[in-house]
Amino acid sequence: MQRFMQFFLDNPLFFLIPIAFLVLVAWIFRPSARKRYEEDAEIPFEDKDDK
Repeated sequence: MQRFMQFFLDNPLFFLIPIAFLVLVAWIFRPSARKRYEEDAEIPFEDKDDK
């Protein structure tokens, strides 16, 4: 067990990168962001001559 804990203390990125990934995924898929991402998904289909 001590060897396992020492590995994480010596290699903090091994522990922090998955945590950062999970936080990023949670931020992107939060319910309040759905409308924004749906609007952003329509940008390529908008008519650019509507000026």
